Amino acid sequence: MDNITSKVFSITIALLPLIAFVKVPGMDIGLGMLLLFVLLPWLFLYNLTRLQLNDIAKFSGLILFCAYSIFCSRESFSDIIGFILIMIWVIGTYKYLIDEKLVFGIMSMVSIIASVVVLIQLLFHYVFGFNLAPYIPVLIKDSTLAQYSHVINAGVDILGMYRPSAFFFEPSHFSEYAVIPLLWLLLKRKKHNSEKIALFISIGILLTRSGMGTAMVIGGWIVYYINGLDLNKRENVVNAVLVVFCAVIAFLLLLKLPFFQSAVNRVVATQDDYNAINGRLFFWDHYFSRFSFSQFVWGVGYNTVQLDKYMTGFMKLLYCSGSIGVLLFYFMLLQHRTKKDRFKSTFILFYSVLVFFAGLVSVINLVFYLTMIFSKKTCEIEEYGQYDINGIKYIPSKMSESKANVFKGI
Repeated sequence: MDNITSKVFSITIALLPLIAFVKVPGMDIGLGMLLLFVLLPWLFLYNLTRLQLNDIAKFSGLILFCAYSIFCSRESFSDIIGFILIMIWVIGTYKYLIDEKLVFGIMSMVSIIASVVVLIQLLFHYVFGFNLAPYIPVLIKDSTLAQYSHVINAGVDILGMYRPSAFFFEPSHFSEYAVIPLLWLLLKRKKHNSEKIALFISIGILLTRSGMGTAMVIGGWIVYYINGLDLNKRENVVNAVLVVFCAVIAFLLLLKLPFFQSAVNRVVATQDDYNAINGRLFFWDHYFSRFSFSQFVWGVGYNTVQLDKYMTGFMKLLYCSGSIGVLLFYFMLLQHRTKKDRFKSTFILFYSVLVFFAGLVSVINLVFYLTMIFSKKTCEIEEYGQYDINGIKYIPSKMSESKANVFKGI
């Protein structure tokens, strides 16, 4: 039962961003949101009752952020329920319920398949002149169909540029998802083929021509390279400088290729007063030009948001909950940063930065990211030959030293 429960919740988290857009017949919510509600009783009975009083202190940042967000929700019942749902899921899955290897293994496989689909899409586009859009409209929520009709029907973005994104609706969505297993493969999974899989996923992200994805891939590999260096040694510092220099030269050479050139132009060049940077960052005046000092401090509430222009996650936090909400959000993340786990620290850093450029603070996204950030590993060695699953100690009758070390390394 323990194993089944762990698998159900781990698979749900791993696929949550994808199933969030799947239509539920007769309902106005996606399959992802429905599962978050359906699994609540199981979460209560199975794990929340096992939490101890000293565990609650570890959630002080989360509780403060959600409590203040509920206060900022004013009379918006849906937002209040959303933040309560976030708290229950993050706290409920904290203790040995999420199987890290299963979650990131599934995410790695999804990212590999998506990268293959991107290659196939490019083949169809450039060889056969056909834009392959691998979506099944009947399975997609009506609101999502309306928002991404240009992608689903024609396979192009709002400027008419062909940018493959597999079964994700935008290249940025694919990049935001795939960069997580990419970091895990580079910084946590210690197997001989990890770098090869990470390289393939990186190529898939780069081929989508996502500016944000390109930046994340470069950042992930730089962190991986620096992580393997002893910067106290002079030759390693010289090597690091040479790598940066070669990267700059390679970038300048790639600019000569039409495919890469169009991707760069999309980010920095202006077409009808629009480019990727403008689209994500330059709507501050639209939302904040009339803000008073008090509104910058306290926000104006979640029920006042009218998204007629793009709003990043950071902008939404500042708009709805003010500077106090922003500070509580980042305090919550920093509270779980640890030097012992390089992957988790890097993951938190990437998410903290992504919030400035992408709208990653919805209920689905907060459950997805915070569950992975907060949750303990499924198994932890307490002492040789004894390990802990969901707070229950097991002492296997046949456990070799090598197997114990495997559990210790999870």
